[in-house]
Amino acid sequence: MHAGEELVERCAEKRSRSLGGLSDAAFLELETAVRANPERYVDDDAEAAFLEVARALDRVTASMADDDLRDDDDYMAERARRNARLADDCHRALALDGGCVDAQVLLALATQTDDAMLAAVGAAMADGGANNGLSVLQSLIDDFAGRWRI
Repeated sequence: MHAGEELVERCAEKRSRSLGGLSDAAFLELETAVRANPERYVDDDAEAAFLEVARALDRVTASMADDDLRDDDDYMAERARRNARLADDCHRALALDGGCVDAQVLLALATQTDDAMLAAVGAAMADGGANNGLSVLQSLIDDFAGRWRI
């Protein structure tokens, strides 16, 4: 699942529960509202951190648009810039919620060598849990780790 959509779903479900449940039509309207302005529906540090992660992933995806047009040197330079920006974004997310597993994993992907990255991902998974965003962990790894290999 796309991280931004995961956040929309989380925030809409949480708001719906706080209102005592909504009809299907009302829930769809709520999802549309959350999608249009997620900051308004972020209620805690964990959600704020995940919003940072979702935005970081959107920036990474957008920055890959011209990768196939780059020569090897340009590609590696852009990849280094992209990873540095992603690491900065992850540090911002972790400043909001140090337990954000998604930010920990992405930081490992952006900054570590292959062996160290695998160890860091394993540590994040062991320390985290279902409440820390592991629901999108596999899709993050599949979507981004594969793209960063040459």
